[in-house]
Amino acid sequence: MRKLLLVGAFFFVAISVAQTPRPKITGIAYVRFHSSDPQGAASFYAGLLGARHLHPAPQSDEYLLSPTQAIFIDRSPAPPPELEEEIGLEVSSTRQMRAYLREHHIKDMRETNGGGFSIQGPERKRIAFVLRGLHVRSSKTAQPVHATAVSSRIIHVGFVVHDRAAADAFFRDLLGFKLYWTGGPNWDGTPEHVNYASMQVPDGREWVEYMLNRPPNMTARQYGSANHVALGVISIKEAVKKLRANGWTGTAEPRQGQDGKWQINLFDPDGTRIELMEFTPKREPCCTKYQRPHPSPNDR
Repeated sequence: MRKLLLVGAFFFVAISVAQTPRPKITGIAYVRFHSSDPQGAASFYAGLLGARHLHPAPQSDEYLLSPTQAIFIDRSPAPPPELEEEIGLEVSSTRQMRAYLREHHIKDMRETNGGGFSIQGPERKRIAFVLRGLHVRSSKTAQPVHATAVSSRIIHVGFVVHDRAAADAFFRDLLGFKLYWTGGPNWDGTPEHVNYASMQVPDGREWVEYMLNRPPNMTARQYGSANHVALGVISIKEAVKKLRANGWTGTAEPRQGQDGKWQINLFDPDGTRIELMEFTPKREPCCTKYQRPHPSPNDR
């Protein structure tokens, strides 16, 4: 009996050692949207925001924010109501991430350019895993951003979540994301008044934002506002000055969000929201305290 127990214990240890640890997830590499107006998108992302416009594929445009982050626009004559197609996460090893996900029974992996891959995450959202700077190598350029760039940093990507338990099982339990902040209008702590839950990557300071308690049958306009990307700025006032210098004639005004950070919302020609947000809050947030460190201009 003692011999059998020892053999069983050895087998258990061997299985445990053989399990692949999750590689580091250090940030957001890109977000990919559909657009029916590529010329209008170029005027918005390259003209107003000052991103560098590249052409990695015939039906895709890349707007480089920095040597490691970009917004991709896929040209679609009749894009779907939900224009946000894919979120790219930076990992320390794509090979290790493949093995880790396979051991957790995720097998539907699609190849992306340069050796990355994507899977279907919660809410049928494509989640890609890439090495840092993958899109730069695929574009064969490492040129710096334009001097006219309003921001050079994606700090978060938001998307509609109807099933928070499923989203938490994926981002928190499987990938190791950690709660950064949560809140909402008319806050009283009950689930129906939780409208935002920010989940920070486990090995960096960028985050994904669950947009909770949204209508079940959303219009394209509602999706365009909820599914968004936030670009970090040091000063919202200086960001608006750059926008004006780049030709922006909008009437939107900066406001202080419930999270205590100054921000301003812009919309591209297809109605996708681009949020400019200061890195740090200027007052205490409503609802709950921050649980994790804030991003900064120099932590990437």
